[in-house]
Formats: sequence, C-alpha cells, structure tokens
Amino acid sequence: MISIARAYNDPGIQVIARAATVLRSLEGQADGLSLTQIAQLVGLARSTVARIVNALRKEQFVMAASPTSGVRLGPALTRLETRGPLAIPAFLSSALIAGASAWLSNYT
Repeated sequence: MISIARAYNDPGIQVIARAATVLRSLEGQADGLSLTQIAQLVGLARSTVARIVNALRKEQFVMAASPTSGVRLGPALTRLETRGPLAIPAFLSSALIAGASAWLSNYT
C-alpha cells in the first residue's frame, strides 16, 4: 500500500497529499489502473478516489487509459516536468510549503 501522510490537520492540505498519493500510484502504470485498483493501493475508499481522479482529470493530471476504463498519468504532468521546478503552480507550492511546515512542527 502507498502511504498517505496523515499528519495534516488542515483538510485542504490533506486532499493535496491524497491527490499526490493517487498520482504516485499511477507511476510506471502505462496501461493505467482502475479506480478500485488505485483505492486498494492507496488505502482510500473508491468513492474518495473517484472524486480525486475527477478533479485530476479536469486539470489533465490524469486521463483515460482506455475508452472503457482505467486512468493513467496525463499530459499536464509532462508539461510541468519539461518546464522545470518553477512551473509548479503557486497554489500547489504554497500548499506544499504549508503542509511541510505543519509536518515539521510536529517534530520540533
């Protein structure tokens, strides 16, 4: 199972961590995975995975793996990768910084 950081008290940060975990579950899966497979890998309810995947699909971070089922990583990730680390959207980098700060505060 792929681990989700559970140290987040802020639901806004938690959903980003969950979305990142869903994306990581698709790494190396050229043929994609079904929602059920993703849910089993990440330890979330299928309905939660479905909501996350729908949001990621709208932003093109995931796409249909076939006309009938499954999802795989989408073209938006490739575009971000080719632009380099500065291409991370401001809202995401702010959320990641806030999440990292919250996580670190538990250990200082």
